[in-house]
Amino acid sequence: MKVMKFGGTSVGKPERMYLVGDLITRDTESKIVVLSALSGTTNSLIEISNLLALGNKEGAKKNIQKLEIHYKNFVIDLLQKEEFQAKAYAIVEEHFDFLNIILKISFSEALNKDILAQGELMSTKLFSVYLEEKEIPHLLLPALDFMTIDGNEEPQLGSIKVKLNKILKQHSDKKLFITQGYICKNARGEIDNLKRGGSDYTASIIGAAIHANEVQIWTDIDGMHNNDPRIVSKTHAIKELSFDEAAELAYFGAKILHPASIWPAQHFNIPVTNIIGEHFNGKEANATKEAILENSGFLNGLLMKDAIGVAINKIEELGIGKRKVNFKMRDAGFSRQRYWGEPFPIVWKDGMATALNENDLPLQLPHVEKYSPGPEGEGPLANISDWVNLPSPEGEGLGVRLSTYKNLHFVREVLLLYIRF
Repeated sequence: MKVMKFGGTSVGKPERMYLVGDLITRDTESKIVVLSALSGTTNSLIEISNLLALGNKEGAKKNIQKLEIHYKNFVIDLLQKEEFQAKAYAIVEEHFDFLNIILKISFSEALNKDILAQGELMSTKLFSVYLEEKEIPHLLLPALDFMTIDGNEEPQLGSIKVKLNKILKQHSDKKLFITQGYICKNARGEIDNLKRGGSDYTASIIGAAIHANEVQIWTDIDGMHNNDPRIVSKTHAIKELSFDEAAELAYFGAKILHPASIWPAQHFNIPVTNIIGEHFNGKEANATKEAILENSGFLNGLLMKDAIGVAINKIEELGIGKRKVNFKMRDAGFSRQRYWGEPFPIVWKDGMATALNENDLPLQLPHVEKYSPGPEGEGPLANISDWVNLPSPEGEGLGVRLSTYKNLHFVREVLLLYIRF
């Protein structure tokens, strides 16, 4: 089974949805298709939520009406038969009834998450109606039935795996499943999300949970480029990247992939393929740097690992830069990403945070042998148990160093108390 993810621009117009329908039915392989909201929808929902947070219900109402008109026009263009148009209209009206009802409810963060979930819920339901009209057998698979995050806002991969595989087993006669990206349920059972760009993350998590043959991220961009095409002209797609290289680019702002979408696939060795047109025909990521560069000017024909030195020499020759060895690369790599954990001088025991003793400062990073995920798909910290688990500063039992998110939450609460008193 493979996973195919399509972003907002890929389903943002009826003709784009037609193309997605064609792409997912070109072969008979079983697949789970992950869809984002129609392009522009999430931004509109964020604006509605922000207006409600400010108490501007009239402004929120106008935005809701404008978005509803857009969806009703979308339905007219998407579907041909009246019976299916009526079914799609009922879906749109159901979700916009909810958005209009919230105008009478006090705003809260939980309500905000409910609002933001409407885009993916509508896009997948409308696409399901389109497939039904075309008599394409499939099953609409609600992400809220299996996609969950814990108290640290990290995916519960073990639970997701059990729930999702149970559902797939119950519907073993089906070969095509449609589900939502981005949305999930949190530890309190409330609707939540995986943050902006989270549909990529959803696809990668699903791929890891079902041990997919492949995870395909379909987009209107022909892969990861050597520079930001919105700023630099004449950029080109990089044909092959290792998992680490893709994660680096995503973290530093490559919008084509969610920063966290690489590690689930990396942990279970599932290829993540960016596909569009003829630009990418590789079968797997290249971690050895043995790929031969193309579309790279004077680097064409060179192995990736050889091209690095040639590029540095050229930069020095042109006088636009100098070779430099960054001895802090290990520390930066270890502490940068939140799901890897950061060196906060805080130890947790029985759910309570305790600061390290002054004589234990400054906190030093441990020696790191490898940056790969832990045995159950958690962050690399799990590989260094002697550093993660340590005596409690209070002198009783063991404490543990947890993820950056929880540490930041603790710091935030301390600052709020300081400001309040």
